[in-house]
Amino acid sequence: METRRTDDVHIAPVISEFTRKGCKDDVLRLAKEDLNLGYPKELVALYAEAGWPIDLCRKFSSIMRSNSDEGFLRMLASGEFNPYQMQLLANYYDKGVTVEQLTEVGAKNLIAYDMEQALKLIYQANQEAEAALDQDSPEMKAIQEKITFMIEEIAGNKKMYEQVINELSKLDSIKQSSDEVKDSLTEALHQRERDLEELQDRNNKQASECAALREKVNRLEQQVKMLESEKADYVKEKKSVLEERDRFYHQSQMLIEEKNQLLADFEEVQKAKEGLEERIGNVESAESRERTGQEKAQETLSGGSGFAEDAYAVVQGKNGEKRVVQVERDVRRKGGKDFIQKKTEIQHY
Repeated sequence: METRRTDDVHIAPVISEFTRKGCKDDVLRLAKEDLNLGYPKELVALYAEAGWPIDLCRKFSSIMRSNSDEGFLRMLASGEFNPYQMQLLANYYDKGVTVEQLTEVGAKNLIAYDMEQALKLIYQANQEAEAALDQDSPEMKAIQEKITFMIEEIAGNKKMYEQVINELSKLDSIKQSSDEVKDSLTEALHQRERDLEELQDRNNKQASECAALREKVNRLEQQVKMLESEKADYVKEKKSVLEERDRFYHQSQMLIEEKNQLLADFEEVQKAKEGLEERIGNVESAESRERTGQEKAQETLSGGSGFAEDAYAVVQGKNGEKRVVQVERDVRRKGGKDFIQKKTEIQHY
């Protein structure tokens, strides 16, 4: 493909158009290089407006710069090929495989390995057909030389004419034989295509099995995630139960301590109660003895003697404690009234 350098004045509008159509910066730089090299906008647009990744654009640009045919480039742009498949098709195009044959292989949506095997078979079949129909073979050269010689001598020589007709019939026979070889090779090619289809069917079956296995793996992964989630919930619940148990245990320990404290307080209160009851008993006993002493003193006074018998009196000490003490008394009359004068205290505090 011949190219000529394009002026920048003509390139700028094309780049602006590519930009408006969403072409990325790295692709724009590559497109500008190809436009500067003289490649037409129509071919550059095949990859610039396709939205391909930059590696695929670079591969297409590289093939385009190898003086590839426009029909072949459009075939590449219309197929969903990766960079390796593009290069594979370009290699066999350079080897002489026709665009129609490449288009037929590309339409089968083969993986790169299967595509290469199919292209090899087509290339081999083409080589065999060309060898069978090679016009430079010794037999064909000899026949052509005879035909040339006989045509030169044909004028006025009927016998020579018959020889020419005979040689031409031989040529037709050779051509017919070549047609048979071509038909045989075509049948062989068709058989290999059928083999390729069977191989593709097996590959599709394996791909289907792989998809089923992937789906099964996905289900297992989901089950594992569910089990892990349930495990996490169980661990969380277990932790909550253990925390609740610890809280109840702490509360029970506090209750036990409170119970022990209450029992200790109760014992102290019980002891204080017993001490108080003892003191009350002592006070009541002292009061009883005081009343008894007063009663005896009253009896003494009522008896009229000058001296009273020993009596008892309740005396309160400095610490507030009351004691019963024995005293001596005498009875005198003063002012017409009897009174008791304390004579002697038997016990002092």
